[in-house]
Amino acid sequence: MIDHPPRVFISYSQESDEHSAWVLALANRLRAEGVEALIDRYFSWPEKGWRPWMNEQIELADWVLVVCTDEYRKRFDGNAAAGSGRGVRWESQHITQALYDAKFSNKRFVPVLPPAGDERFIPLPLQDYRSFRLDDQYDDLYRLLTDQPATPAPTLGKRRHLPPLPVPVPASAEPAARDQTPPQDIANPYPGLAAFKPEDCRFFFGRADDTTRVLERLEQSRFVSVVGGSGTGKSSLVAAGVVPALRERKGRLIYLRFKPQADPFRQLAETLDRALPEERLPLGKARVERLMQELDSDPEKAVAKALAKLQAVLVPVMIFVDQFESCSRRRRPRPRKASARCSRRCAASRRSFCC
Repeated sequence: MIDHPPRVFISYSQESDEHSAWVLALANRLRAEGVEALIDRYFSWPEKGWRPWMNEQIELADWVLVVCTDEYRKRFDGNAAAGSGRGVRWESQHITQALYDAKFSNKRFVPVLPPAGDERFIPLPLQDYRSFRLDDQYDDLYRLLTDQPATPAPTLGKRRHLPPLPVPVPASAEPAARDQTPPQDIANPYPGLAAFKPEDCRFFFGRADDTTRVLERLEQSRFVSVVGGSGTGKSSLVAAGVVPALRERKGRLIYLRFKPQADPFRQLAETLDRALPEERLPLGKARVERLMQELDSDPEKAVAKALAKLQAVLVPVMIFVDQFESCSRRRRPRPRKASARCSRRCAASRRSFCC
């Protein structure tokens, strides 16, 4: 059960007085039953204008109800008469882009059908997901919005222990032959001189106290400098200790690691480019080149812009600048200072961590 009233935005087309009255009645009913439903008719004068207001409502909403009719589908697809349905077109662009950025992992956009609705009127990006026909399935929709499943899963019980079954041995088998078990290949758990990686965390131990101190510092300041002599395991501590522990705490984590080397901006730009969603229309310069130009012009603004795109799916970002001390040895002061500004911008984000 959620501990706050769910916020719901209703996207619909103002195609007739009867339809608008039905949507208003739906919003009023939801509000009367503890759901913070919002529609445009509740606001007569948005200070920022209608388009920014719609974008803001979609961003802030826990759920977005899409009321699917024949006219709504036409406006969503851009096939309505000229000069009509601008609100639906604005909202459709925002909904489609949000689904694309999340690789069509839909956690908020719910198609609903009015009494005379037809599933053919559901916009194409939403046709793979469950829809609700109102008013017959209103209670099912209300359960979804308020996190009250009709069949909650029972509490997980304790696993039973079952003894292994006996393996029959042929009477004619010689004892010596039964004892000759073929050798098994066992992977070497030690990387040698190389640093441990996050996937090696099951072999990384003995640094629990150091890991806890780094985690506590990250939670407080979002930025930590791990200082130590060469070969003391700084990179292994972050990769195989801190990163798995953060994933255990946060559930999911975007992990970005790079070494500044001779060109810190190029290394950071290439790392961000690999993590960002694939560009739909890669026109002009490659994105990595554009990122390098933005970093050279205003590194803090460029990093903030990239982090905003990465965090659109509400997943924390961990940036690990390995061998950061190499930046301090640069003869050119501008890249050195810019690298520090990038780190401060990473730490300033509420959902990012920087080592």
